[in-house]
Order: sequence, then C-alpha cells, then structure tokens
Amino acid sequence: MSMFDAFGPLDDLIQVIYQGTHRFVLLSKVDFDAAVPGWDVHLGLADAGRWWRGRWEEKDVVGFVGADVSETLLETFADNLAGTVTQGDLFIGDWSAEKGADIKIIFGPSGKKPLPIPLTELSAEEAAIFVANELFSLGLNAQQRKCRLNPPAIPVYSSIPAAPAAPRRNSPPPTKKPRRASPSPPPPSSYKPKEANTPRRIPKETRNPPPEPRPAKPKSKGGVIKKGRKVQDMEFASDDE
Repeated sequence: MSMFDAFGPLDDLIQVIYQGTHRFVLLSKVDFDAAVPGWDVHLGLADAGRWWRGRWEEKDVVGFVGADVSETLLETFADNLAGTVTQGDLFIGDWSAEKGADIKIIFGPSGKKPLPIPLTELSAEEAAIFVANELFSLGLNAQQRKCRLNPPAIPVYSSIPAAPAAPRRNSPPPTKKPRRASPSPPPPSSYKPKEANTPRRIPKETRNPPPEPRPAKPKSKGGVIKKGRKVQDMEFASDDE
C-alpha cells in the first residue's frame, strides 16, 4: 500500500493566485499508478505562458510527517492540505521573474506549519505538452456534458422527442378504451333562440270561415204552411147615396 492512497483529496484541484501584479494558476494531481507514486503540482504564470513543476514523493512525506504515521493521520494531513487549496491559503515564495530562479509554492502560509514545495521551471516545449494534455483531459470530460466546457446553469433539454419504450415480451399489448362522448353543456340562462323569419301557418279552418246559417222557417202543424190572408180595407157608403 502506498502512502499516497490517502492523498485522494489533493487530486484534480485547481486554484488561482493573485500576488502583486501577477496572476498564477495552480494545478494539483496525485499520480497513483506511476512506478513511483507521487503528488504533482504545476504553477502557471498568466499572460507569460511560463510553467513550473514540483513533486512530492514518499521520502518527502516521511520527512515532513514521520515514518510511523497511521493511515488516519495521513488522511487528515491530506484533507488539511486540500483545505489550503480550496480556501486560497497559498503563497509563492522567493518569487523572481528571471529564468532559472528557484521559487516555491507554500501551502498554508498563515498556519502553524506551512508546507513549502520547491518548483522547477519547464522548457517551452514541456510547457506546451503539459497544456495540450490538460486541454485533452478537459475535452474528454466535456463529452459527458454535450461538449460543454462547463456544466450549464440551466438544464438543456433536447428538442428531439424521445423514442417510445419497447413493450415487454410477456406483457399483453395495451388495449384502447373507448372514449366517452362528453355531454354538451347546456346553453346559458341568458340565451334566447332566434325568431324565425317565415310566417306562421294558419289552419285551413280559419282561412275561409263558413257562412252564417239562415234562420229556419217556422213549421205549421201537420207540416203545411198556411198562407196569411190579405186584409182589404172596407169601404162604407155615405148617406147621400
């Protein structure tokens, strides 16, 4: 078992450092599978394209924490170092912009026992190879986010409809239930039907009323109608005749 198995919290960390007028970026990685496992740190200077590299191996860990340290203490030590990175408690010691200058990165400069790691500057070719490899790793990780460098703040939904799920082998095909015809809603109370423009039909009986019946002639007894006699005025002779 390697001592660096407890250094998992220090793997794949990145932090920016502002110091004076300079801007730096720090990358922390743990090389678990190497023939000689170790902890690698890279420091890059923005706007200049310069890179420095530092490495801690098992002999360096033993020299700082001791040989007879338990796995629990090693994990606590690695957690504390990772905390200095995430909180930005970092400092670049003996800084000089000159080529070949000996500089170092200090973890936890405000703590009781800061950890300094010496840095060696990479050549231009080594720096370019390192940057290209890092960008390739970023590209691989971005494939899981639809080739986005950073995960979107708002979930992205595809406009392509999802294919319907295939039915199970043992399950019967779904049967369609007949749809119920929904009753039409009644007309509102204020609804008034339109009056028809066609004239009303008049019953035949009321179109041409029958003529009024004439009063019947009185009948005499025996069914014979007696004619009335004319009364003639009677004339009387005068006394002179």
